[in-house]
Amino acid sequence: MSRPALSLSFAPDQPSPRHADVVVLAGNGPSRRIRFESDGPPLRRSGDALFCLGLIPAMEVDAPLRLDPPPGQVLSHRAAGILDMLQRWYPGLSRPAWSATGAPLAPAKGGGTALFFSGGVDSSYSLNHDRTRIDTLITLIGADVPAAEADRAARLAETTRAVALAEGMRHILITTDVRTVFDRMISWVDYHGAVLAAVAHLLGDEVGHALIASSADEATYLRPWGTHPDLDPLWGSETVTLEHHALAPRFSKIARIVDTPHLMAGLRVCDYDDNNCGTCPDCVFMLNALAVLDGFARAPTYDRADFVDGRVIADGRGTRTDLLDMRAAAVAAGRPADLPRAIDRAIAAFDRRDQLNRALALDTLRRRFKRWKRRGRYLRASAAASDRSRP
Repeated sequence: MSRPALSLSFAPDQPSPRHADVVVLAGNGPSRRIRFESDGPPLRRSGDALFCLGLIPAMEVDAPLRLDPPPGQVLSHRAAGILDMLQRWYPGLSRPAWSATGAPLAPAKGGGTALFFSGGVDSSYSLNHDRTRIDTLITLIGADVPAAEADRAARLAETTRAVALAEGMRHILITTDVRTVFDRMISWVDYHGAVLAAVAHLLGDEVGHALIASSADEATYLRPWGTHPDLDPLWGSETVTLEHHALAPRFSKIARIVDTPHLMAGLRVCDYDDNNCGTCPDCVFMLNALAVLDGFARAPTYDRADFVDGRVIADGRGTRTDLLDMRAAAVAAGRPADLPRAIDRAIAAFDRRDQLNRALALDTLRRRFKRWKRRGRYLRASAAASDRSRP
């Protein structure tokens, strides 16, 4: 029995040229509409963007992919390479057949170099590292800050716009609710790079080259992730290229930006609190880094009172290399006193957990279970819609 297709097209009733709303039809279920809105330049309703948005969810739920309009020749030719890479990373992903109707758009005009900028450590480092190449900052509302949370979204827009002004760069704000549709089909961790690529294609008449800030150093090559040095460039087209930018450990990134006031003024690293909670893994790392750098006076979004000497959290393989980089700096600086030993303990504990995890293949089992649930949810939604349509 053929599986119901995942279909993506652009809504015929766009509110303005600054919109490129996408209609998603999951099997025979009701259509869902995804908002993409620019605060300035018009958006291209590009099949390349639809391809980026649809491919990974289709792989996860094992659904044929249908697009209207089609992607261009470059991205079409790269599809096999993208599928190969993702299937190597994640055994069990399907290899969906995909097809398209309609006529492809003429190639985009292209433009300058843009950086996806969230106000966090990674994108702030990329900006500081390569500001002479960059003329535009793109901020996405609807990634880690939901568009529906108006106050938080406004603060993010204000903070990133202030950085663009200080740098003398153009700022483009893109608002989307893409996660309200696709989070039920695919993990944001696996999918966020493809969404950024889609936004770059929507802005293809303004942007010719888009930088996606790396979240780690060279260890990134050993870790499957939604953005990756090998994967990101494959999402490009005839006129829009993408670059995974500035591989460096997180502590080194913080050390680079700590003396740039307009980057530190609104620095946000916390997934739980816009004011930075001070207790999550990202905040604890930041507090330790500021202690090593004697940087609290230069970090207005962090409070020295939240720092606890000896508190270290190692929660992932990427964090492990970041902690080793910070340990070397702490030894060289001679502060804080308990941090090197605390890092050693945290890494040793993580290595024990990781060894057990690998031996029992727990990550693989968790991923397979989530995929089984997502595929079942997709089929049930389609069947329920079909049942409702019967007389």
